[in-house]
Amino acid sequence: MNKPSGIIAPDPLSTSRGISLLIITWLIYLAILGILQLCGFQLGFNVWPMGEDRDWIGFIYDGHGAKIAHLFWHYLDDRNPFSPWWWIVVSPIVKHFEWGLYAVRKCIDPYLAIITFILLDRIGRFKCRTFAFCVALVVLFWNFSAYYEQIMWNFLGALGLTLLSIFFYCRYLDNNRLSKYDLPLSMLFYFIAIATYTLQCGAIIAIGFLGLFRHADSETFKTRFKSTTKDVSFFLILFILFNCIWYTVNRNGATFYALHWSTVSSQFLDSVRLFFFHSAYKSLFNFSLHDWSSWTIAGIFVVAFLGFIFVFYQAAKRNLFDGIQAPIGWAIAILLAIALPTILVESTTTIWSPGSRSLMVQQIWQPLLYISIIFFVANLLPIKNKQGFQKWNLGIAALLGACAVTGGLNYNHRLVLRTHYEAVLTEGLQKIAIPSDTDRHYFLLKIVDPTPTHDINTICLVIPNYGKTMLHRKNAIVRAIATYPDKAFTKYWKVGFGPDNKGIVNAAPLGNDKPVAYKDVWIVFFDGEKVWVPKTINKSDFDGLQVAWQRKKPIDQSGKQQ
Repeated sequence: MNKPSGIIAPDPLSTSRGISLLIITWLIYLAILGILQLCGFQLGFNVWPMGEDRDWIGFIYDGHGAKIAHLFWHYLDDRNPFSPWWWIVVSPIVKHFEWGLYAVRKCIDPYLAIITFILLDRIGRFKCRTFAFCVALVVLFWNFSAYYEQIMWNFLGALGLTLLSIFFYCRYLDNNRLSKYDLPLSMLFYFIAIATYTLQCGAIIAIGFLGLFRHADSETFKTRFKSTTKDVSFFLILFILFNCIWYTVNRNGATFYALHWSTVSSQFLDSVRLFFFHSAYKSLFNFSLHDWSSWTIAGIFVVAFLGFIFVFYQAAKRNLFDGIQAPIGWAIAILLAIALPTILVESTTTIWSPGSRSLMVQQIWQPLLYISIIFFVANLLPIKNKQGFQKWNLGIAALLGACAVTGGLNYNHRLVLRTHYEAVLTEGLQKIAIPSDTDRHYFLLKIVDPTPTHDINTICLVIPNYGKTMLHRKNAIVRAIATYPDKAFTKYWKVGFGPDNKGIVNAAPLGNDKPVAYKDVWIVFFDGEKVWVPKTINKSDFDGLQVAWQRKKPIDQSGKQQ
């Protein structure tokens, strides 16, 4: 039997140069965002929590330390048990600064980019650094999504841990299984990843591929199979034990976590398709056309493209580039490790539709996929001087990066715009005079949204914490009247306006259909620029909204006006 190949040693100086260049690029981008904000553009860091973010902010307001985790498990989710501990770590900045959560999210970008770089550099045996850096740089800017909430930041953190698990296992193999800490570290990061977000269980796929084929040129298949089976069993045991504990303590296993294999035929291809190109990208493109002129978009794109070229020039000066080699096989293994668990769930559940969970991994998955295709095609071309073709690869990667920057800037613009509307609404509601003897007051919102992109309404009906986290009043309830039906929440969805002596049904947060007295409810109109309490409200004021009008006369609010 042949002995394994020699230990693969990296060039620490080149690795640190790549990491430092990624960090410098990120800092320059943040500085540009800050300057644009100071110049009065609707861009920058003035981004508030919205939507599902408010759930987490509410837990941080109500609890401290471990109590936040207990509130999460009891009121929100009985899965992903490590998720609240990420929030506990950042709770000081998130609790005391409206922009704190967005700042945390922005720090995830270099975190993912650096981990992507060191993994691809390692897995390519330090001979594919051009490829590794290109992917990492695009990952740095691929920070847009269909989610306008920042709630996925810790799921992206778990994605980074998945890559770290693969990285340390690869280093364990490259050191001929002699390093003492790499395998335990790989297992540790795998466990934290799946406990944070269970769909990050796929690292075991890449680990199996690595174990079987990393030393294919120096070990017999029998030897590799035996060693890999032993290694994979450690990760599999962790996965099984975690699921045993989780299924013991979860409350909704039959409802939320059941897999329906009958839906595979109708949902599988959609799930796969949305991994390759998500429908949110088309929406983002349309938003850009709506928000900016063609000249503005072209200007942003050209500046971003030139910026990427400049970064590549700096990378070349630091001797980071080495041609167009790419570890395509290993890249495919990583893509499968990231995607397969999500595709399985999206194909077999009626709760999370195709495309809903792939959003949690697209910041790495899409750049890795697209750059892999670019390098794969380049290596297929019948060109003698493939090393000289590197500049064309870099040019195409720069075009992709410019698309990412343009999309990311519009996404940031949309976040700032939504924050503006939320700030106007908050200020308007805070100015409404509430009698001191009112134990609990309810703001029932009719939001008149003239924008075609529906950015004014940032109030999510399933979130009960707006009064506490937005108005900073523990006795305030904020709820918007829905514009569309929802079969899952039919009982609580429509707001029922009964006679004066019956009150209003579903003025309270979702899940509480107990009628609320009219004296405790302020029906408020909001159009994005002003907030007002109308004196008289008729049935026609709610045309097109999810309302059940059971009154014979208008609602009189003459005593509640500002």
